Parts: sequence; structure tokens; C-alpha cells
Amino acid sequence: MFEEVHEIERQMHAAGEDLAKYHEGPKHDEALARYSRHERNFSTCRVRHRPAGGERAGSTGVGQRDLDMPIKLLSGGQKSRAQLARLLLEGPD
Repeated sequence: MFEEVHEIERQMHAAGEDLAKYHEGPKHDEALARYSRHERNFSTCRVRHRPAGGERAGSTGVGQRDLDMPIKLLSGGQKSRAQLARLLLEGPD
């Protein structure tokens, strides 16, 4: 699941760089179409994978504040809860 989301994010970023590079013309239009397509795929992917364990992942105690912190700044317990939430979001059997 995460690999698919990361790949879509990478493609969106590349299209965004092209949008910044080409301010108008056919290359701009092509980059805009690619970005829009990847943005739709990203939204669809997030919705499709959310039921896999999002509710259970929220019960791990990972707070909203922790979501914005780099993993290296979290305590040992917070890192463990983050890993548990990740496993639940991946939808284990």
C-alpha cells in the first residue's frame, strides 16, 4: 500500500516540477494533465486503503501532533506505536 502511495507522490512531484519549469504552452498543459491525473489517483488510493485499519491504527495512541514529527525525534514508545499503526494500516490478515 505505502509503495503505491509513495510512487504516486513521486510522480505528482515530478509533474509539479514540470509545471514550475513550463509556465505555458503544450509542455505546461501536459504537466497539468499529469498532475491532475496523479492527484486523482492519490485521492482514490487513500480512500481505497483507509478502511484497511485506519480506525484500529487510531487506537494505538499516536497523536495528531506526532504525525508531523520526524520519526527520529519520537521516543521509543512513540516509535513502537507508530510502527504498530503502520502495520494496522497495511491491513494484516
